[in-house]
Amino acid sequence: NIVSIRKFVEGFVAKVEVTSMRVKDLYIALEQRFGPLRRPLLERTKQWAAEAVEKRMQDEQKKATKETASTPASFGQTAKKRSMQTSQNEAKRARIDTQQDVDWAAALLAPMGFRGASSAEQIPLVRPPVEVVQPILAGLEDLAGKKEFRELMRKTQIGKAVNGTRKHPNLEVAKTAKRLLAEWKSAVSKK
Repeated sequence: NIVSIRKFVEGFVAKVEVTSMRVKDLYIALEQRFGPLRRPLLERTKQWAAEAVEKRMQDEQKKATKETASTPASFGQTAKKRSMQTSQNEAKRARIDTQQDVDWAAALLAPMGFRGASSAEQIPLVRPPVEVVQPILAGLEDLAGKKEFRELMRKTQIGKAVNGTRKHPNLEVAKTAKRLLAEWKSAVSKK
């Protein structure tokens, strides 16, 4: 499960010394815990680790500045602490920003490649479960708005992978895939 792998990566970064951490150590730990992983997923875990390291460094910096600031920022009542809450829908959304992310998404939507011999009939050999597909399709919703959208469509197989999910057994996934493809077609024709 992608969520458990991401949580493992974040936990790994939280436990190790960041200055001496190596990507190879992360890959070894991932393989011990989850078995062999495909290259696109390993590249994605490397990005997750970088984000976790950056977040950890920011948290440590905030903690250090909080400790050095001995005088209160305001007089009178203390400032109310606000926790940042994400909606449940937002938490189940894959973050897809770069070409590497798009390649990763295509690899998850068509994990064993495509079945059809003709280019028009691109059906994934293996259909991933709904729990994997839904966050990826949700993350792909913002792809058409990116300025490098056309280039991403040309360089990656994301269009074929999403097209293959149009006939997914889950009706919600199939409907989302059809809507995405319609949006992408209109975005390509406008630009």
